[in-house]
Amino acid sequence: MNGMFRVLLLCLCMACLLGVSACSSKRISAYGPSPAVRQYTLGQRVVLAAQQQIGRKYRYGGESPAGGFDCSGLIWWAYRVNGIRVPRVTGDQAGAGVRVSPRRAQPGDILVFKTGRFWGGLHTGLYVGNGRFIHSPSSGKRVRIDSLANEYWGPRLRDVRRVVR
Repeated sequence: MNGMFRVLLLCLCMACLLGVSACSSKRISAYGPSPAVRQYTLGQRVVLAAQQQIGRKYRYGGESPAGGFDCSGLIWWAYRVNGIRVPRVTGDQAGAGVRVSPRRAQPGDILVFKTGRFWGGLHTGLYVGNGRFIHSPSSGKRVRIDSLANEYWGPRLRDVRRVVR
């Protein structure tokens, strides 16, 4: 038993010296995303950041994982962690970047919905792909993915804004 313990201890020490992790095959670098993440487009990386927040609580004015997100805060944060500046509030996000046809939407594009009667009744989400988008819906709800085929969201889509190319 003592000999087996030494072999296991030696293997563990070698693994530590070689930088091998038993829990993860990806290395975290201070110099940017890992090669596995770099293969994605910038828009896809923005979506991946937002998807990591699925389940976080909606909070009016929220713009962080710790405090929760409102709709525009989620978009602002997901772009920001990828080094891109976008406006913080929904009304300004509705005019960010360039307008594209909904048929040409790509992952990371900002979707603008008209949810209220007045000028301020806007909601934003991030296009994920395949007719789906991620957003922080409203008070009492959590960050989630919904479909543009949904009878509520589909008819309310007013604009698609491309911030990254």
